[in-house]
Amino acid sequence: MQEIFNEKTLRSLLWALFVMDNSGSESKFRSPDIRLASELVLTGITACINEYRKWNKDIPESSGPTIEYLNKSVAICKEIGFKSRMNAMEKGLSEKRKFIGIWEEIYHKNLQKFKEFISKEMEVNDPDNLDLTIKNNNRFEKEFRVIFSLGDPSEDVFVCKIIIRISPEENNGTIEFYDDKDEVIKSKSLVVKRYPTQTALYY
Repeated sequence: MQEIFNEKTLRSLLWALFVMDNSGSESKFRSPDIRLASELVLTGITACINEYRKWNKDIPESSGPTIEYLNKSVAICKEIGFKSRMNAMEKGLSEKRKFIGIWEEIYHKNLQKFKEFISKEMEVNDPDNLDLTIKNNNRFEKEFRVIFSLGDPSEDVFVCKIIIRISPEENNGTIEFYDDKDEVIKSKSLVVKRYPTQTALYY
């Protein structure tokens, strides 16, 4: 295995994956591959951490600061990779379509962007005061309850219920907004674009 996968044999492959042009004074990198680069960093640093722990197994407290630093490096690379994927998705369709977010991350990393989309659709001025609760979360359907919160539960105002359904095989979906009587206020068709590990939503 070491004869096939080693520094010498993999160096050319890695440069071919991430570098478009290495002829000038500065290398030009392929930005769409940054997510892949972050995954390789995660694997490599995890291996280094495991090896470093073996060296310091008798005095684990001395390895703490270094391991913490390495874990922070992993987190930074993962965030860079995620933002790179987001940028690629935002440019993934024509300018006529607007990017809502990543289906798998709508209630996590894409929550703020999703709130901004909701506030625009429901004409709410401050998306930061929108409080989302997810009621149903499966592979092809998500349901949210949205309230406008000012920090005092007695003053919370119901905004809407939202149900998103997608059909990745057909590259489409729908998003429906409901009032407090469960009647549809508005409905929009969505375009769904699949990537290797995630799914982008556009309207």
